[in-house]
Amino acid sequence: MRLRDWTVALIITILTLTGIMSITQRFKHIEKQQRELDQKIETLLTNEDIDPLLQEIQELKSEIEILKTQLKKNTEALSNRGSERARIMKVTAYDLSYKSCKKYPEHPEYGITASGKRVQEWHTVAAGPELPFGTKLYIPYFKDYPNKGIFTVEDRGSAITNGCLDIYMANYEDCMEFGVKYLEVYVIDEGGL
Repeated sequence: MRLRDWTVALIITILTLTGIMSITQRFKHIEKQQRELDQKIETLLTNEDIDPLLQEIQELKSEIEILKTQLKKNTEALSNRGSERARIMKVTAYDLSYKSCKKYPEHPEYGITASGKRVQEWHTVAAGPELPFGTKLYIPYFKDYPNKGIFTVEDRGSAITNGCLDIYMANYEDCMEFGVKYLEVYVIDEGGL
């Protein structure tokens, strides 16, 4: 072999070794990063805060299951109620606008019902004197709403007479859209506040 061939072979060998060393260094760097990540993950998994959170999540899951069961039983009980307690009532809706309640937000009784409670959407209903305050009503029309159709009589109104209900809604447009309906209403519990 000539000197030139030896030189070329030597240069190729040096470049190859340099490339292998560079790749080896990269692998070592990647392995180091992987070990650091593994340590961080292990630290997170052994963190003392995780066990109480997992226990709390499990307790919440259990409570949700209990509530689901109770809700199912209550819904079935409501569905099975006899028609002797059902009645058709004229149902309207009101909000806190001046047009509905004749009070401005500055008024000390603004948002306060005739029973002294604060109005709550999907809870408060105004009724005539035939239904005492605290009476629980089930209106199947609203069964898919947040309250599952259950309202509490907490208000009266000058235009609300026996056989009429006025449901509190937070939005004037919703009230107008609802309009006047004649709906089936069940008295669940005729109690007092």
